[in-house]
Amino acid sequence: MYSLRNATRAVHRRTARAIRRTPAAHRLTSAPTRAVAQVAAATALAVVGVGTVGGAQLAAASSTTTAVASSTTMSVLATSARTTTSPSSAITAAAVSPSAASQLVLLVAADGPSASTQSVSSVSGCGLTWSLVRRANGTQGTSEVWSAAAPTALTSCAPSAKLAQTGYLGAASLYAVSGGTVTASAGTSARSGAAATTVNAPAGALVLAVGNDWNAAAQRTALANEALTAQYLASVGDTYWFQRTTPSTTGSLVVGTSAPASSSWSYAAVALTPSTTSTATPTATATPTVTATPTATATPTATATATPTPTATASPSPTATATPTPTATATPTASPSPTATSTPVSTSTAMPGAANTGVPAGTVLTPSGSIHATTAGQVISNLDITGGVTVDAPNVVIQNSRIHGSGSGDGVRVLSGSVTVQDSEIYGFENAIGYDHWTGLRLNIHGDTGDGVKLGSSTTLQDSWIHDLTPAAGAHSDGGQMQSGVTNLVVRHNTIDMTSTNGANSALFLAPDLGPSTAGPVLVENNYLAGGGFTLYVVDGANGTYYVGNITVRNNVFGDSGYGPDNVNVPVTWYGNTLVNGTVVNP
Repeated sequence: MYSLRNATRAVHRRTARAIRRTPAAHRLTSAPTRAVAQVAAATALAVVGVGTVGGAQLAAASSTTTAVASSTTMSVLATSARTTTSPSSAITAAAVSPSAASQLVLLVAADGPSASTQSVSSVSGCGLTWSLVRRANGTQGTSEVWSAAAPTALTSCAPSAKLAQTGYLGAASLYAVSGGTVTASAGTSARSGAAATTVNAPAGALVLAVGNDWNAAAQRTALANEALTAQYLASVGDTYWFQRTTPSTTGSLVVGTSAPASSSWSYAAVALTPSTTSTATPTATATPTVTATPTATATPTATATATPTPTATASPSPTATATPTPTATATPTASPSPTATSTPVSTSTAMPGAANTGVPAGTVLTPSGSIHATTAGQVISNLDITGGVTVDAPNVVIQNSRIHGSGSGDGVRVLSGSVTVQDSEIYGFENAIGYDHWTGLRLNIHGDTGDGVKLGSSTTLQDSWIHDLTPAAGAHSDGGQMQSGVTNLVVRHNTIDMTSTNGANSALFLAPDLGPSTAGPVLVENNYLAGGGFTLYVVDGANGTYYVGNITVRNNVFGDSGYGPDNVNVPVTWYGNTLVNGTVVNP
C-alpha cells in the first residue's frame, strides 16, 4: 500500500495512461541487403559538426592525445574517435598513448540487423581486462560503454570491440582519464523523441555519452552546456555520435540532444569522478569498524482514496512455454552496502508456481512462535512459525519454513543486518517481507492484506510466486512495491500474478515517493507480471521530486491488466518485453 499523501498522484496514474510513443517505421532493407549497401556507402561516412576535446579536433580514423586542464585530481590524458570504413566484425578504436596510469573508457556505437538485437560481446586490447559499464540496445543497433584500468602509461592502446552480429558499421571513442573513477551510468532506448538519459553526477564530474540512430542520418543538436565531440553520418541511414559535459551542480543530470526528435535511438552515458585516493600506493591502515545499521522506520501506510477498480479478466496460467526461458545476465552493480552479497543467478527454467515454490514436499515442520534473530549467521529451518521473524543480525537464513500471521505486521522484517529467505511460504501479514538487505528465493507469498513485498536497497526477489493477496478495506495492493530511493534492487524470474486480487494496484510499483533520489541500479527481468490497473509502474517519486536512475526492464512477459501493461515516465533501459501472445510491449 502507499501512503495517503501519494493517493491523488496514484489515482491520476491509474486513470490516465501516458501516451505511447508510436514506433518509427522500420527501414525495409533486409539485414543482408543492408550489409551490401554499407559496402557501397562506406566512403560516404564523414565527421560532421565535430566539437573539440582539449583543443584537439576529432576526425574519422584518427587519434589525438592532448593534455586537458581539469581538476587537480582528474584530467583527460588522451582521447580519440574513429568510424569503421567497411562492414566489420569488430570496431577498433584509434590508438591513444596515455602518459600515466589511467581509467580507460571506450564508447561504442554500432549498426545492427532489423530483426534481432545487436551488442558488443567483448572488448580486448592494451593488455587489460575490459568490463561492460552500460549497454543501451532497446532499438536496432547498440550504444555501449566499456572500461578498463591501466596501472601504468600505455603506448598505442587501441582496444577492439567485437560485435555479436557481424558485418556492420560502427564508431568508437576512447578516453584515458587520470585520477578518475566510474561512479554512475545510465542508458535509454526509444522509438521517437530526442535522445537523452539521466545520470547521477556530482559537480565537476566528467560525463561522457554515446548514441546511435538506426533510422536516420541526421546531425544531432546537443543540449545546452553539453558538447558533441564527434558524429558520423552514413548514407545507409545511420548516425553515431559522442558527447561530453561537466555538471556544475550535484544531482541527476539529463544528458542528450534536443534534435532531431522523430528517430529511433539508443543512448548510454557514464560519469567519472575524481578518485578518493591518490595514485601512490596507500599505506595499509586498520580496517574501519562497521557501525550498526540504524533501525528502519516503518513506511507510512494509510487507507488511500478510492480509485477505479479494473474489471477482472481471465489470466492465462503462466507456463514455461508462455514466457521466455531466463538466461543468465549481468546484474548492474553500484557501491555495495556493508552487508551486500553477490546476486544469485536463476537456474530454474519453469516459471515459479505451486510446484516449485514454498516449503518442499515432505518437509516436517516444528511449531514455533515469533522469532527475533540476533545472532550473526543464524539459521532458522523447518519451522511452522506463528507470528513474524524480526532480523537484527547479519547473514541470517530462513529456510524450509511456513510463516503466517493474523493480517498485520511483516512476515519477515530486517531491522539491521541481512537475511536470505528461501523455500518458504509466507501469508497472513500486511507485507510478507520488508524492507532493505534481504534476498527471497523460491517463496510462495499469498494472503497478505497490504503488499506482497516491500522492495528496498540491496534486495533480490527471485524464482518466487506472489499471488492471491487479500487487501484490507481501501488498500491498493502491489505484488512488489518500491517506495523509497533504492540501490541494488533485483527482481528476477518471478511469477507476480495479481489478477485474482481484488482492487490490485499493480504487480510491481516502482516509485521513490519517500526519497531520496539515487543512482540505482534496479533490474527487472524474466518475470511473468499480470493484474492491476497498470501491471508495472516505473515513475518518479512525489510528483517529480525524486528519481531512481539506471533502471533496466527486460525480457518480461505481461498478462492481463486493467489499463495496460505499463506506465513509465522516467528514463528506462527497456527491451525484450512482450504480452503472452508475443506482441512487443513498449514503455
